[in-house]
Amino acid sequence: MINPQEARIVKEVFDLYLEKRSLLSVTMTLNEKGYKTKLHTTLQGKKYGGISLKSTNIQLILKNVFYIGKVSYQGQIYDGEQERIVSDDVFKKAQEILSDNRRERRIAGTTKNIGLLNSLLRCKACNCSMYYAYSMKGKYKYHYYLCMNAQKRGYKNCPTRLVNAQTIENKLLECIRKITPDTKLQGDLWNALTLQDQIKLLKSVVRQINYDAHEGFLEIVLHNEKSCKFSLKLKELKHIPPHKKDIEVTKEPPIRQNLIFAHQIADTMKEKDCSLHQISKWIGIAHPRLCQIASMINVSPKIQEEILFSQDKRLYRIPEYRLRDILSETDWEKQQEIWNDLLKSSDKQA
Repeated sequence: MINPQEARIVKEVFDLYLEKRSLLSVTMTLNEKGYKTKLHTTLQGKKYGGISLKSTNIQLILKNVFYIGKVSYQGQIYDGEQERIVSDDVFKKAQEILSDNRRERRIAGTTKNIGLLNSLLRCKACNCSMYYAYSMKGKYKYHYYLCMNAQKRGYKNCPTRLVNAQTIENKLLECIRKITPDTKLQGDLWNALTLQDQIKLLKSVVRQINYDAHEGFLEIVLHNEKSCKFSLKLKELKHIPPHKKDIEVTKEPPIRQNLIFAHQIADTMKEKDCSLHQISKWIGIAHPRLCQIASMINVSPKIQEEILFSQDKRLYRIPEYRLRDILSETDWEKQQEIWNDLLKSSDKQA
């Protein structure tokens, strides 16, 4: 027997989806009306369900052939004995919209994004993970961490919603450097790491990061169970830093930091009579990455002088890997030509 009340809700879900064409919009609409998931009671008397809807709940309803009088068994669809709730035409239109939405996400390139705090950062108010994502505004990307509860149930259900990725990552590093003596988390050593190595290092120290939007604090839980809280108001995390081209230069260009680090590596090898493999083990940087940085001292003295002492702001727009084209050339005059072309091309990025 079909429950009339449940049948009415199912019809409403399909009607709303054909109108709004968005799982999240339907979810938010139904939650605002006070709809909940079905409440179940186990034989032991334990109750579960009866909570706000998620977009995945709506998706399951829309894909369930039960509502067109069918049953699914071991991957096959058969005629059922129950009455249908929605017509074949309505069901087909819903499947087409679901398919179109999936296709649009693939075209938009929504591949899995890797953020420094992925699988570590949680929204304390919702007790949910926050994941790394981005949106485009013009030609610029704006990166942020989004609460899973806000994504599935709508922004009104979460006080945190989303926070600027760069801001919370910088604040986290600032805080963690106060409570752990690990030198690899500091300055040049940290900046020389690849993102994958930074994530690996951070996870070796931190077990969980909780952000509480209500109380305005960031909690860092280490693997040794030590927990520290730092004041961090939500409005600080909503601030979107200006784009790189608009930032007034306040620190050394990354290419200069890496060249200085390359000379430190060379000095260490000479003083301690050791190899790059040994240094790699000491400081926890992958050997191939260390080789890339160490090779920077092979560019011409004139180029090195420009990198180390020039006040040219274009240095901020030239990543270290662009020097590899120069390093493939042994003639210093030709190296200088390639370097001059790099500086000119950076003007176009401004």
